[in-house]
Amino acid sequence: MDVVSAADREGERDCVRACGRQRWVCRCCRDVLRASTPSGGGSRPGCQAWRWPRCMSLATSVRVPQRAPREAAPALAALGAGAAAAGAVCWWEQRELELGPLRHRWMDVRCDDAAKAVASGPGQFKHGLPTYSRDQVVKHTSKQSGGIWVVYNQGIYDITEFVENHPGGADRIMLAAGNTIQPFWNIYSQHKEEWVYETLEELRVGNLSAQDAAYFREHAPHYSDPYAKEPKRDPTLLVRSEQPFTAEPPLDILAQQMVTPTDLFYKRNHLPVPSPTETDPSAYKVTLSVEGQTNGISIALSDLKKLPKHSVMSAVQCGGNRRDEFSTVKQVKGGHWDAGAISNAVWSGALLIDVLESIGVSPSDPDIKHVEFIGLDKDPTTGVTYAASVPVEMALDPKSQVLLAYEMNDEELPRDHGFPLRAVVPGVVGARNVKWLSQIKFSHGECDSHWQQSDYKSFSPSVDWSNVDYSKAPAIQEMPVTSTVCSPLHGASIDASAQSVTVRGYAYSGGGRGIIRVDVSADGGKTWHDATLQTPPDQKRNQVYGWTLWEVTLPLPTQADAPGDIEIVCKAVDSQYNVQPETLDSIWNIRGLLNNSWHRITIHRGAATTS
Repeated sequence: MDVVSAADREGERDCVRACGRQRWVCRCCRDVLRASTPSGGGSRPGCQAWRWPRCMSLATSVRVPQRAPREAAPALAALGAGAAAAGAVCWWEQRELELGPLRHRWMDVRCDDAAKAVASGPGQFKHGLPTYSRDQVVKHTSKQSGGIWVVYNQGIYDITEFVENHPGGADRIMLAAGNTIQPFWNIYSQHKEEWVYETLEELRVGNLSAQDAAYFREHAPHYSDPYAKEPKRDPTLLVRSEQPFTAEPPLDILAQQMVTPTDLFYKRNHLPVPSPTETDPSAYKVTLSVEGQTNGISIALSDLKKLPKHSVMSAVQCGGNRRDEFSTVKQVKGGHWDAGAISNAVWSGALLIDVLESIGVSPSDPDIKHVEFIGLDKDPTTGVTYAASVPVEMALDPKSQVLLAYEMNDEELPRDHGFPLRAVVPGVVGARNVKWLSQIKFSHGECDSHWQQSDYKSFSPSVDWSNVDYSKAPAIQEMPVTSTVCSPLHGASIDASAQSVTVRGYAYSGGGRGIIRVDVSADGGKTWHDATLQTPPDQKRNQVYGWTLWEVTLPLPTQADAPGDIEIVCKAVDSQYNVQPETLDSIWNIRGLLNNSWHRITIHRGAATTS
């Protein structure tokens, strides 16, 4: 079977396990691939027959599927294939695997030493490198001691130059200096990705004996499972990381309703969910403090609920939404997201300005520049809690409607979304909408947390990991204008005789900027049609915080004009006439953030229906 129905979700999971990731070309949708070669305009190829990030033709020489559980490696090895010619720069293997009634074929392409090393599992003994003793490794804990080394299985890695660019922060990775990193990677499953293993192998400096490797494993730090009491999640969600948990709803159901059902609202946890004991509402308090004043003021959740309840419809979007598309240009580093890392809800709670008034706090000091929100979720290895901040003028502006929310869609907050209390900062990137809120600080400076200073910042396409300087980029706050095609799915088939297709999706712009137009094309952007908009109800100009849903029925190009596949493209315009950029290349950045380029899908003409 060459093309598989998108409705077969059991098959979807099998394909995920079988089809691998970067540089592995999925052959179960090869008919899609032939028509999906990207153009200079940045068309977005992809295999949505399995709701899987972009698969690409081998001929394009571009990186391909993004996620590969390590369980795929043994399956690949068991299949067997031809060996590479000695000294070859690249090698390939043709694979075939039967999963129940389905047969999957793909090409496995490896183009560098690091990739070859990963094929047999990271940290395996590597011939041609020196072997160091355990005593030598434990001495390498700083630049002054000859470099910072870490161990993974039998591999020794020099991370000295990588430490400051570690996506999780320097403090975390330094916990493993002169020791094994494996217990820390067991806590954060996002490390178990092919591209992470390849990055690690690029830092390889030597081997460890099997005996010393066993010693490191036996004497590694032990952490109790911080995810043992995680809440249950809807099985419909497409899981991107188990620990910490991230997931998005399938695109074809995302834009069906103005208000996203709570269970299907995308989830982005940076750390383990706090335990029920830590979030007991009967004892829950949030502390407010102003820098330069000695005493903070604690207010109980029950007292917050006595204040006037305010509701606001607000979309929340992860800064990495649509990240996987960037890797069709060049590999980026970050968690995997298709276009579903956005959802829309009605949030209810106490306005921050009402809370301040009720306790007599007025941060009138002109040196106060930021409002910092601190959560209860903490790193189990360092004890550091999640924190982020927004400019004080934003937080105290009544039009911004910054909320201490205890309800979501007229029900109490679910645990994954911050129960019993979270900050909602409408129009701002999801990373500033801090969950499990425990403290609010009015500060002279911006929050100094890793997530404010060394993450959620975007850079020029020319910046790479060798020259990035996080101190020179501002933290992301308001989100740029964007739109996405949600239905039909990329890779869907239509009858060959069809003369039109109905297209649906969402559009959104941060900072309270509403959507005034969505342009949709069925010929790759040559001609455009206005979509019908469903806008958030009862929201004023420059206070439009919910998303906009849109729909249009497009006339299709004739078989003569477009004999092959059809490329559907959408772009949105907001109330300040900001419009989405055309190409991915122009906004590519190393962290894969703020992808608001034209959204593109390809659909296929099938066989004509006969009566």
